[in-house]
Amino acid sequence: TEISTSNQEPLVSEEFEYAASIIGKTVVEATKTCNGLTLNNGEADTKELVNLVLGRTEVLKAEILKILNSDNDFEQKKTQMQKEQNDAYDYFNSIKAQID
Repeated sequence: TEISTSNQEPLVSEEFEYAASIIGKTVVEATKTCNGLTLNNGEADTKELVNLVLGRTEVLKAEILKILNSDNDFEQKKTQMQKEQNDAYDYFNSIKAQID
């Protein structure tokens, strides 16, 4: 017998998928920022700046999970998640500006 998967419910909710995409995009941006810091900066503070970027990424992940588990509706969650992502990107840009 064949098992049809076309009528099955999605394995993850749309909210969870959206949260994962925000986290994934931010991790990619953090990686780009860290690579830029290590390639363009031979100074001793590079390690500290990389740690700040990585730490901010962890904060974003925790905030996204908190938003995901809140009682807000999906549109509110999306708005809050986008704000967290924008805040993280602003932080990454401020770190990059320190070495320019």
